Amino acid sequence: MNMLRKNGLYVLGFLVLCILAYQFAFSKTIQELKKNRQIENNQSLQQNMELNLTKLKQQDVYYTELLNKHQLNVSGSFQNNLLQFLTSYAKENDLTIVSFKDPHTVELEKAIQETYPIELKGEYLNLLGTLHQLEAVKKFGTINSCNFWTKKNFKTKKKELFCKVSLQRIIQNQN
Repeated sequence: MNMLRKNGLYVLGFLVLCILAYQFAFSKTIQELKKNRQIENNQSLQQNMELNLTKLKQQDVYYTELLNKHQLNVSGSFQNNLLQFLTSYAKENDLTIVSFKDPHTVELEKAIQETYPIELKGEYLNLLGTLHQLEAVKKFGTINSCNFWTKKNFKTKKKELFCKVSLQRIIQNQN
């Protein structure tokens, strides 16, 4: 056998041996390495998800406490929440809700302005307390205007104090 032919067979044998070694050993090792990396990524994602879940639970508890503190109902609309607050506050403080009309809505460029006309009857300090609760404590909106007047009740022959309030709320557009 010629030296060139012998070297060629050695090279050819080496190449066949490399191909067989790759097929039986290296390819399986590479596949297992890829699976291992994927499992490690999934574990790190799962740990991140657990951290995010605990943060979301803490936020849920915080916002639920905040809604309960302000006595707001999540499922109800703003108008229902406002009327519910006024009704409960009126019962506690001997006030009467004379009128509660639908809001006047104005669409601006980047916001929607709602104005709620409310008319109440009662004593002066109780009416002022209601206004304070609406604007400062419960933060339903800002009081745009407030008008007090007295009217004589001919049945009881006494003067009654009325208050007409315009509560304004501005909502940002999502556009």
